[in-house]
Amino acid sequence: MHHLLFKLPAMLPPNENTKVAAKILTAAVGFTFFCGAMWAIWVVRMFRRDRHRLENHCCLNCGYDLRYTKDRCPECGQVIERQTRAER
Repeated sequence: MHHLLFKLPAMLPPNENTKVAAKILTAAVGFTFFCGAMWAIWVVRMFRRDRHRLENHCCLNCGYDLRYTKDRCPECGQVIERQTRAER
């Protein structure tokens, strides 16, 4: 067992190549985490925006006040789907 066909990176003595590889790996993991966090924040913001617009009787597409509008949003033309309190 003295000879391994390959050595794990943790078994290798630190040199310039392993330091560069560690920096690249750290940057890749950090970038992946950052992108995932930005996506999660975006999803939460869209959910909260739509919930706010529904609660305040606003158009889901443009945010126009629809309290006195019957069938279409006068701002963007989207068809209004009214929800009753029982459906919410």
